[in-house]
Amino acid sequence: MPVTIRQLEWASGFLEGEGCFRRYNNRTGYEVTARQNDGEVLDKLQNLFGGHRSTIDTRSNKLSKRPTIECWSVTGPKARGVMMTLFSLMSRHRKDQIKRALA
Repeated sequence: MPVTIRQLEWASGFLEGEGCFRRYNNRTGYEVTARQNDGEVLDKLQNLFGGHRSTIDTRSNKLSKRPTIECWSVTGPKARGVMMTLFSLMSRHRKDQIKRALA
């Protein structure tokens, strides 16, 4: 089933506040990530864009109030596609972050 504009608007709003868009290591090392206490919203991102889910152990961080945090990420060309798809829906700050990642 194709992704709807409403779903893209939801994803852009969520990633505006909770996401990170970056490039690492080499030319194809793109990554979009989000971390959250509530795994349900990350499931929605995974259903929309694919990617991977993981749990990060935060017990060694004395400032953390929770023992774990949920993480979603998509990498490589697929992450580049997510960035390009959501670009027009993002704030100036996030657009700048995406431009730096894609440059």
